[in-house]
Amino acid sequence: MKAQVLAAVAAGFMGMGFAAQPALVPAPQKMALSEEKGAVVLTAATVVAANPADAVVAKAAEGFMKYFPGKKAGRDAGLLASSLVVFSNKKAVPAEGYTLVTDKRSCKIEASSGAGFFYALQTLRQLGEKQEDGSYIF
Repeated sequence: MKAQVLAAVAAGFMGMGFAAQPALVPAPQKMALSEEKGAVVLTAATVVAANPADAVVAKAAEGFMKYFPGKKAGRDAGLLASSLVVFSNKKAVPAEGYTLVTDKRSCKIEASSGAGFFYALQTLRQLGEKQEDGSYIF
């Protein structure tokens, strides 16, 4: 199955040494990179926000936290976080597709199914650079 990426990773990958689009498996159908410098850094203080009432979104956030540092969002926790990861269910995204947008402070992941969130997680795992302190840079 080929993941359908509607818009992926609009972050500072050019500033991170990626001269061209990074090689991803499976290859996205569409990918856009910005020339903005900088990257989001995920640490143990990163807040992971997902609607607990949406089982697909909540499961995706739990899966994310198995691989990357972060803590579940509490009330208003995202307002003070140094970095934020937001999961949301977007019905307009095809079943296996996802939207992944990062900037210097956040990472927003949208999908309409568990498969879409799975592919988004696989993309993040390929793009992230684990640091000695356990943090990840995207």
